[in-house]
Amino acid sequence: MAGKRNREETIRRLLATVGDILKEKGYAGLGVNKISARAGVHKKLIYYYFGSLNELVKAYIRQKDYWLPLFDAFQWPATLEKDDVKALFVDLLEEQFRFFYQEPEMQKLILWQISDVSPLMRHISEMRELEGAKFLALTDPYFEIAEVDFRSVVALLVGGIYYIVLHACHNKSSVCGIDINKEQDYAKLLKTIRQILNWSWSTAPKKTIPAPVMIGERNMRYELDEMEKLVTAYLYKEEWNAEEEISWQIVSDKLPRAVMEGALVLEPGKLPMYIRWHQEGLVELANSLYDRLLKAPSERLQVLFNRVRSLLEFIERSFKDEAGSYIEIPNFLWKEMKGVLSEKLDKIMQGLNSLELEASLVEVALIPLANWLDERVFILPTFSQYRYVLWYSGEIESFLEQRHKDDRKALLCKFIEVNFNHLRSFGYWIRVIEEELGQNPGNPLVILKRLRRHVLQTPVIPSAAYSEQVLSLRQQLETWVDEEISLIAEGWVLASGPAENRLKINLPVAAIAYLNKLLYKHRFFAEENQSLIIRHMVDHFSSMDTENMSINSYSSKYRSKLPSDSTARLIRKLLKPMLEEVDKVLS
Repeated sequence: MAGKRNREETIRRLLATVGDILKEKGYAGLGVNKISARAGVHKKLIYYYFGSLNELVKAYIRQKDYWLPLFDAFQWPATLEKDDVKALFVDLLEEQFRFFYQEPEMQKLILWQISDVSPLMRHISEMRELEGAKFLALTDPYFEIAEVDFRSVVALLVGGIYYIVLHACHNKSSVCGIDINKEQDYAKLLKTIRQILNWSWSTAPKKTIPAPVMIGERNMRYELDEMEKLVTAYLYKEEWNAEEEISWQIVSDKLPRAVMEGALVLEPGKLPMYIRWHQEGLVELANSLYDRLLKAPSERLQVLFNRVRSLLEFIERSFKDEAGSYIEIPNFLWKEMKGVLSEKLDKIMQGLNSLELEASLVEVALIPLANWLDERVFILPTFSQYRYVLWYSGEIESFLEQRHKDDRKALLCKFIEVNFNHLRSFGYWIRVIEEELGQNPGNPLVILKRLRRHVLQTPVIPSAAYSEQVLSLRQQLETWVDEEISLIAEGWVLASGPAENRLKINLPVAAIAYLNKLLYKHRFFAEENQSLIIRHMVDHFSSMDTENMSINSYSSKYRSKLPSDSTARLIRKLLKPMLEEVDKVLS
């Protein structure tokens, strides 16, 4: 029992810490190291209990979100009267207003959702939409011939509640003279929500309808829920009765058909979330069965596991485009993947070394395989990462079977073709371009235009990407070359000045890049061309760790999304006394 209590206490502390950090620093403050340090637990426990940082945050959101727990707990009645459905929505919207006003953590989550491009928050939003569609479907029969579009009314109320509450709680301000921090205005808004909903329903005809049976979407929930209950029961008792055996056969056989039916009737925009939700449920089932198989293998367990695996493969095969990009693969697939990658890594490394390529280029080419085999990586790859790395390794193996006039250039073009858009593959390309510019200083414009034409003419395999969150390698190179061409057109000299003429800055390259990024973001520079700023820094300044800042190194650090914690602390240490001195002047 002590082990169970320790586990529950650790999980509680981790979830509470996510909330504390979110309230104090916002979503930008969330990180494995920061959460584990503040919670006083080893960061490995985050991966052990939740699998990844995203899953930890997702668990926290499910706990704090108003809508998701409500969707899970709602009991669907057999029949529905008009007044019952109206009362349901009045209660839902009034309670949402009260809940959102009282929950600063939920306010932070909504701010995160609307202010940052986040696959995790998009996933949560889509989940709310898919589950909320079942509630809205209750209202559709009443408003088929009504003049009012009830879904639009609800959308405006939900959005309005978010906007007014965020203004009141974060800016302490009013909207149209309504300040809900005042008791009378708070009561007025609650009353108005009720009045708007009552008016909407007054336009709908009165009738009784049966509770909706949502083909595919509703049926799939029933069948997947039944599968989860049956697996849980089996893992607890290690046996089934005759009725449970029959139920398993029925629901597991009907599931593929239910998914297909749902796919046919759902709107295209809702289909991806529908498939991902199903995929996540099957991954959880597969993990539960696989973990038990490792501890206590049995023939019956193996049969159940094989059935769940076949259903997952059906989803992957039938809905490749819709299957979740950011859903982590099940544990069994990860174990198989590591074995395959280990063999391929050795084979590809030998093949690339036989071409006598630079060690740094070989290292870059192996990144997609080597990164996942690194023992320090505790997270599992997503399905899209899993598909990409296996496909990428096959493409490199095919490349090694062919003959090329220039192996280095051919491999770099292969990076473009397979959209290996890692920072280091882009960096290596820039290094090669700069080498050629250095060897032919008299014709930079001709060289850059020729390279641009070559990059654009290199075929790219559609929908392939090492990282779905980053521009394609071809787009990155095209942008970089275009910016260099524009600098030349403006009369800018690409060659760097001698080291002795440069001003030295007492910061490392990463800190200089981050500081300049902040200065650009807050409009310190009148110049809007970031490439010009980067080039000027490299040409006229040196850092404490190098006399000659590499354009490639500096540019990659400047364009990275976030600095390291140590870099951010260094800049804060630099800027804090400056601000204090200004404050003294003003006081």
